[in-house]
Amino acid sequence: MHNHDEHEHHHHHDSEAADIPVDRMAVCPVTGDAIDTAEAEKLGHFRDVDGKRIYFCCATCVQLFDDNPNKYTPKLLYQCAECGLHYADKSKAKECETWCKQYNSCNLEITKQSVEYRQNHELTIEQKKAWYEPDILREEAPH
Repeated sequence: MHNHDEHEHHHHHDSEAADIPVDRMAVCPVTGDAIDTAEAEKLGHFRDVDGKRIYFCCATCVQLFDDNPNKYTPKLLYQCAECGLHYADKSKAKECETWCKQYNSCNLEITKQSVEYRQNHELTIEQKKAWYEPDILREEAPH
């Protein structure tokens, strides 16, 4: 899922999207990867822009953002203030927030549009593919 079109580098994240608590999840505007804000804070992988803190998955993405912030600003996400899920569309985030406030829970049809849902769904598909591979392929796969 980690796709850096503008650069090549190798780094490892300590947690998968499914393991990050929703209240600490952010999305890197360069790669679209889900990241743990506590980890990003600790590493200094953030910038404050127009009163909003933007988190990045790695130092290279911070540098790319610093070099051309306008290129990545359109990728900034909107967050539901109630449940913390992120959306590419501001109206979806507001719709989620309205639902969460009214019913004190999330609506599945709305949350299917969230970045977190889409990333977790993709992980699930990859996990299913790995599960159904023949044993020979699974044994050869790196762990």
